Parts: sequence; C-alpha cells; structure tokens
Amino acid sequence: MIRDDIMMVSVVCQTYNHEKYIAECLESLVTQKVNFRYEILVHDDASTDKTADIIRDFEKEYPVLIKPIYQRVNQWSLGNKVFSGIQLPRCTGKYIAICEGDDYWTDPLKLQKQVDLLERHIEYSMCFHNVIEHWDDGQKEDCCFSNIVDREYSGLEIYKNWIVPTASVVFRRSILESGCSDCFLNPHFIYGDIVLFLLAASCGKIMGMKEVMSVYRRHEGGAVFGYNVNRIIRSLEHHKQVPLVFGKQYEMASKELRVSLLISLSFYYLKQNNYFLMMKYLMLSSGISIKRTLLCISKKIKRTI
Repeated sequence: MIRDDIMMVSVVCQTYNHEKYIAECLESLVTQKVNFRYEILVHDDASTDKTADIIRDFEKEYPVLIKPIYQRVNQWSLGNKVFSGIQLPRCTGKYIAICEGDDYWTDPLKLQKQVDLLERHIEYSMCFHNVIEHWDDGQKEDCCFSNIVDREYSGLEIYKNWIVPTASVVFRRSILESGCSDCFLNPHFIYGDIVLFLLAASCGKIMGMKEVMSVYRRHEGGAVFGYNVNRIIRSLEHHKQVPLVFGKQYEMASKELRVSLLISLSFYYLKQNNYFLMMKYLMLSSGISIKRTLLCISKKIKRTI
C-alpha cells in the first residue's frame, strides 16, 4: 500500500546533452518499487541534442512522477548553480536523492532500502552505497567506485577520500535548514556534492551501505573527465574554504589536497616545458607545507617510474 499522506522523496536529476544516457537514467528512476510517494525533478540545461525530447516522452508517460524544467538558456554558462540554486529549492520530499542524467540506478528497491534505513535511524542525516564505475571509452574495466562497507563514515573521511558518488546518496531535506546551509552561496565552492556531504556530516551521522545499487558513468563531456587546468586552479580556493566554513577538523586534509593539486599543476607544466609556471606552483606548494610537498613529489615520481 502506497503512503500518500506526504511526499517522501524528491529525486533531483540534472542533465545536459545526455541523449545517449537520459532514457536509461529516467527508466531506472520511474521503475522504483516503493510504498511511498516520490517525485523526479529533472532539469535540462538547454541541451542542444535530443535530451529534452526524450524527457518529454517520459513526462507524457509519467506525468505524476516527472516534473521537468526545460531551460532555453544554459544556466551553467551564466554562472548559476543549478543543483543548489534551482533544484534543491523546489524539492518537497522529506528526503532527497540524486541521479545525474548520465548515471542510473540498478536496484529497483534502492529508494525503499535507503528510506527505510533513515526512517529507522533518526541520528543519520545521510546514507550512501557502493556503485559501479563504468568507463564509456573502455579504457578501464567496470569496478566498484570505492569499497564501501556497512558502517558509519565521518565527514573528514569522505572529504579526504572522495568516496561518495552522487548517484548513491539519499539525505534529509531538513539539513538544508541548518545554520551552515548558506554554504551553497559561497562563490568559491565549485563541488556542490562535497559541500552537501560536509553539511550532512555537520547535522548528523552518515551511514554507508555495501550494496551496489547504481552506476557512475565516466565519459567525455561528463562532470569529471580529462585534465582541466582552470578547474584545478579553482579547486585550490574551494579546498581552502572548507576548514573556514566547516571547521578546523578539515584543515590538515585541506592542506594535503591543495598540495596534491599544486604538485599536479607543477608536473603538468614541466611536461609543457613551461618552467616558470612549474616553479610557481612548486613554490606555492612548499609555502603550504614543505614536508607534504616532498612526499607528494616522491609519490608522483614513483608512479612514473
């Protein structure tokens, strides 16, 4: 029997030029077997391919579930934050789940299992699970994104190791009303998922689940693909802000991540024979921590030997 007294889950789905993937994504969302109401909030960011047409087909077939926005102008290019600025404010569910348009869920009981867990444990603000990482170009074999087990995970552990794909997450909407929720307005934060996870950690406990229930797809044009110098430079400020917003417990991890990024930039410019920029980023890294810089260089050299 379906509980229809409240909207239990809002599923947010951001998409742009995902005509190859969006049907598989939406099919995995509409076929969830649950005993509660849920909604699927799709945001198409002015796709130039047939993504919007595919969404409209699903909207016609599932008018109660699918609630789309079809942008005429790409919001990302305007500097607008789609996830935190457009999608989250229109969520009405007690819980919020995430699935990007190029990812998909593999277990029709995924939502039910995660909601049941959060309903039983009010101390948990968020839960997540194992996912399969799939490379479209075949450069790597499918494997688990990270080896999650059934236990609690700290915000620090999640921040340091980047172990939570968004397609695995369900969290309480109430965390968006906490004192730190204005962190989404910080212009220096570029990884909204990490900000969300640290916000959840500041509001309660986070539980991992060992079950594999979704696929995280890597492909050209995806959110994380290739080497982007400008994004890495912006990442430096992102990580610098983390301990300032979420607390000193993240300060050491922030330094480690920034050193790693700076060494990465230094080696990149070394390969480009740009010795000025190589030395610039090497010096910046040493300014944060000479010890960590030397350790990071050592690891880089070992990987290239």
